[in-house]
Amino acid sequence: MAKGMTTAGERSKQTGAIMATTAAQRQAKYRREAVARNKEEGGDVRLSLWLALSAKTALIRLAQAQGISQRAMLERLIYAADEAAIEKIETNSEAWNQYFHVGRERKRGR
Repeated sequence: MAKGMTTAGERSKQTGAIMATTAAQRQAKYRREAVARNKEEGGDVRLSLWLALSAKTALIRLAQAQGISQRAMLERLIYAADEAAIEKIETNSEAWNQYFHVGRERKRGR
């Protein structure tokens, strides 16, 4: 930078002006706050993935047909598949223990 020039951040500090945030800054702030909020509530987690276009289109159709959000539709489908899997497993069997142990090993870094 040339001598005597200041950056926008330095100018805002000098003048006390509040700089507008960018979309990326607002999104980052939203995500940080959502993580903190969800830890407090013990609720939601962020899921980031890629889907086939046909699967996304099917999700849109299913959600619209039910009059619910895509998130709610995806949660219903997951819960229904989970319940169907559980019904096929004998309670307290080795398969039961393996099914319900899923995810615990991952958290420990295995």
